Amino acid sequence: MGVARRSCARIRCVAAYLLLTYMATLDILSGPDGPLTRLSVPLKGMQPVRSFYALPRFVKAVNDELPGWVTGRLEASQTPQEQFALVLRRWTGNRPRLEYQKHFNDLMPGTDEVWEIKTADLRFFGWVYRPCIFIAVVLGYADWYKPPDRKESYEDARKAVLKERESLNIDPNADGLKFTRGTFDALVGI
Repeated sequence: MGVARRSCARIRCVAAYLLLTYMATLDILSGPDGPLTRLSVPLKGMQPVRSFYALPRFVKAVNDELPGWVTGRLEASQTPQEQFALVLRRWTGNRPRLEYQKHFNDLMPGTDEVWEIKTADLRFFGWVYRPCIFIAVVLGYADWYKPPDRKESYEDARKAVLKERESLNIDPNADGLKFTRGTFDALVGI
């Protein structure tokens, strides 16, 4: 009787360990009950070369705030909504091509691997989970980050990305990290 109890206790202990150490994949996290949403746009004859995922805060901004945004102080020829679609097209289809520091910047300190994708009117903050896989956390209006009317900060966006990344129960890479380190070319796969 004692052996049977010890065996059952050992099985329960192993099962509890497996439950506590389980990390989810992108497919699970972007499923119907998952916290990630995969975003895409029609690519008109192109195959996707990268994936773009977003956390709820980003998706909420896309649905609730972006429709009301107008062209900012740079007076871009495209609306913020058109710029958003272009970013998704650039990221997923690589046409027109993403350019380092023009469209895609690493925020300092670089060791955090927090990235910004930008247009004239938009700021996307997130991280590269694996090469060619971006996870967006914060969508901001560019003018909010610039003086004299600054109401948002890059540091707050960076901290929000770090907090969300830490709390997301996602499979780490071989280095035990929830993000990929590397050069622009290595991360975007061009």
